[in-house]
Amino acid sequence: MTRYAEVLFQHKRRFLALAFIPLVAAGAVGYELLSFRASAVLEVQDPSSFGANFVPVGWSPGSTPAENLSDAVSGVVAGSSFAAALTNSLETRSDIAGPDQVPAIVSSVVANLKLTANGPHLLTLSYSCHSHNLCVRVLDATVSVLESQLVTAEQARAASISSFWTAQLKDAQSRLSTAEGAVSTYKSAHPGATVAADSTDPQAVQLYSDLQLWRGKVTEAQTGLTQADYLGSTSARLLQVGLSVADPAHLASSRYIGDGTSLIAAAAVLLAGMLVVMAVVIATARMDHTARDPRAIERLVGVPVVATIPRLSA
Repeated sequence: MTRYAEVLFQHKRRFLALAFIPLVAAGAVGYELLSFRASAVLEVQDPSSFGANFVPVGWSPGSTPAENLSDAVSGVVAGSSFAAALTNSLETRSDIAGPDQVPAIVSSVVANLKLTANGPHLLTLSYSCHSHNLCVRVLDATVSVLESQLVTAEQARAASISSFWTAQLKDAQSRLSTAEGAVSTYKSAHPGATVAADSTDPQAVQLYSDLQLWRGKVTEAQTGLTQADYLGSTSARLLQVGLSVADPAHLASSRYIGDGTSLIAAAAVLLAGMLVVMAVVIATARMDHTARDPRAIERLVGVPVVATIPRLSA
């Protein structure tokens, strides 16, 4: 260890200059990878406030409102309409970026937006980028777009379900009309005959069965359509009045060191560089065969040292 210390002291300027290189490299890596994180919190009401058994369209009754909202936000962000709406929003805000930078920002939001359900009613949105002002402004615009897009998506899902039941009702009504026409034709051909379940004529029994079937289908479709319209309007209403920003977009990391992720990379570069410096010190010491004391001289030449001449001061 003394030998290494002597070599280090002897070449201290060289090794200090060498150690300066990983320090500069670590600083450069930390600066280039500096990342800031902005966050905002959305609060959603419990659907039970709109009805004891009310479950919004597309929501799971076994999940919390915040978890269902997280799934809804994920679905909206993955859609093309969100990217288009966010692009339009960012292009109208001169305090965020120029038009040529907007596509890259929108892509980063789609890729880097993080969602975390905190409790049953709170959803935290986080977004990271390389400028603390940009992060906050972009997340603020994102939250505004999401609020409108969530309502639009809920209305679209409800409209899709209503369209399904509308088609089912139209088909059932058409088939019921056909069945009623068949019954009328049968009665005209068989005056006095009854079309009932206990009729002695198998054809009359079948006509009665078809008539009852399609009457039931019409009732079922009418009920489904009514329920779909109610669920659709109420679901959209929940997101219009029951969704609010509990905590606006703000910087959630340090203004100077960011979210700390760059420090890990910088520390790794610094550690690797210092290991290289230590390796150079060890290699230099092993290649240095200079005799620095009488015992070393004796080992080197194989004869005893009779006397030493001390260093004389000037």
